[in-house]
Amino acid sequence: MDAFALSPLQPLNLTENVSHNFKLWLQRFQIYLKAHNLDKETEERQVNILLNYTGDKCITVFNSFNLTNAESKSIKTVIDKFTDHFAPKKHLTLLRHNFFAREQKSDEPFEDYFTAIINLGLQCDLEALREELTKAKIISGLDSKYDDLRTRLMAEEDKTLSLSYVTKYLKTAESSRQAVTQMQKDNRVDVFPMSEDELLAKSKVIKLVNLESQTSINACKSIFVHGIPVVVVTDAGTQFSSQKFKDFASNYGFTHITASAKWSQSNGQSESAVKIVKNIFKKCQLARDDPWLGLMEYRNTPKEHMPSPAQLLYSRNLRARIPVRSEDLKPKVYRLPEKFVRHEDTVKKYCDKRTTSLQPLREGQDIRFQKHQSGHWYAGKVKGKGPQPRSYQVRDHSGNLFTRNRVMINPSPRQSSPTPATPTTSSDSSANRRFHLTGDCRRKSCEEFGQ
Repeated sequence: MDAFALSPLQPLNLTENVSHNFKLWLQRFQIYLKAHNLDKETEERQVNILLNYTGDKCITVFNSFNLTNAESKSIKTVIDKFTDHFAPKKHLTLLRHNFFAREQKSDEPFEDYFTAIINLGLQCDLEALREELTKAKIISGLDSKYDDLRTRLMAEEDKTLSLSYVTKYLKTAESSRQAVTQMQKDNRVDVFPMSEDELLAKSKVIKLVNLESQTSINACKSIFVHGIPVVVVTDAGTQFSSQKFKDFASNYGFTHITASAKWSQSNGQSESAVKIVKNIFKKCQLARDDPWLGLMEYRNTPKEHMPSPAQLLYSRNLRARIPVRSEDLKPKVYRLPEKFVRHEDTVKKYCDKRTTSLQPLREGQDIRFQKHQSGHWYAGKVKGKGPQPRSYQVRDHSGNLFTRNRVMINPSPRQSSPTPATPTTSSDSSANRRFHLTGDCRRKSCEEFGQ
């Protein structure tokens, strides 16, 4: 006797969508036969089991088939007869009208829209033109929020614009927009959840001869040969806020986000990666060693209970000066240990206990703000929200416009009097601007070593 018993099949539901109900019931019937090893029985017995579970109305339908004795004992013939009987009558004109009239709804996820178009196309007997028409319909029926993506897809050559390419491109674009929207909603700056080691493994250090937009764009292009990122996070330097860089982001199809001005904590992972790389370069300079080999050895070095950064990124260590066995260079998938994930969750939990959510500011509100981090407080008014997450644009009493993180802005007391601006001891130097991608480029650090 079997250790378990399946529940008996329910009679076929002959109401509403009978064709769909029969397909599902037939699938359950075939599962039932295999689970009880009845699929090895004679076809005549399988026919009798089918008729027994379908119900009295289906037996009446079976009798109307007027099958011969041999046909009535063939399970395939009986199933085909029932399938033809329950198949709905197709109205191709109406089905094709529904296919071409289908548009994406404003709040409809792309996955649902894509599935609906595919299903409508299967019902229309489009035959050889099915893939081409489905691709064209997906692009033409996109919601207006995808106008920029539609324009880019229509600019592609037909030989490269396959249905799979279109769907993959749109899914990636939608997921990236959702990530950015969620990031802004949750007041976060980090888009990709990755450890510090993963970030260091992906870091690139490039010498910049100057801080012009075109120089930074060329550096980005040299990194993007390995793949264009979905989101690029930089500081708010003029080379990144220029029209040239905006055109570059639009042409390459990535979302550009700038960290909050004068608040380096908003891009903390990149800042930490910069600090580690600079320390490696300084130590290599003192030891008169090659800094690039030092950076490679760091990527090959595992931490306690953690794989090395190279193992996390490449699934293997990198070949360096230290001899290793050839077996150690073979790919092997590494995962972050559960202990490390729990540790990060614990750190976040206790860090959040010391934080408070700052109230949003309204346009025209009197405030005091810092022009520089840990500097003097100046009186001003809120002009509106800034381009970065958690940032606002404010004006001082001289009419100068500043963009600052919410942490550097405090609402003024109702009876407070304006405080005259006092000179600040810190200065903004263009040489101190940083170039952040998944790694960071520091002009000064590289020039120290003549790289």
